[in-house]
Amino acid sequence: MRGPEAVTPTPTRSPRALLRPAARRALDESVVSLLVPDDPALLATADVRAGNSWAAISFARGDHTLTVHASREGPPREPTRRGRPAADVPWLDRVRGAPALIIVGEGHRVATWVERGVTYTLDLSCVSADDPRCARERYLHELASGLVPVGDAR
Repeated sequence: MRGPEAVTPTPTRSPRALLRPAARRALDESVVSLLVPDDPALLATADVRAGNSWAAISFARGDHTLTVHASREGPPREPTRRGRPAADVPWLDRVRGAPALIIVGEGHRVATWVERGVTYTLDLSCVSADDPRCARERYLHELASGLVPVGDAR
C-alpha cells in the first residue's frame, strides 16, 4: 500500500552538493532517495550509509542528533495497530500528509511513515530529556515537514 503523496518543500540549493564527498558517494550507491533537512550546516556534517534496500543519513548538533532512515525492505505499509487499517487507529498521527506512528521516549522521539513507496523513519535524540525539542512533538513535525528529497533512487 502506498501512502499519500507528501507536499515536499523546494530546497533553496542542491542538498547533494552540500554533502561531503564520502556522503555523496554513499548516496550515489543508494537504491532509495533520502529525505534531508534543507540546512547547509547540517548537510556539511552529514554521515550517509546505504545498504541493499535502505539508506540512512545522520547529523549531530552538539545537544541533539537526527537520523533519517529510508527503506524499501518488504512491501511498504502504512503504520497500523495489530493489522487494523490506519483509518481505524485514532491515535495515529500524520507526518508529511501520511499516517504516521510517533514513538516517545525520554529525550527521544521517532516518527515513521510511508511516502512514495518508501518507509521513512525520523529519529530525534536530545542530550537532555528536558530539552523542549524532544519533550514536545512540535519540533519533530517541523523537522519532518522541512525535509527535502536528495539522491536518485535506482
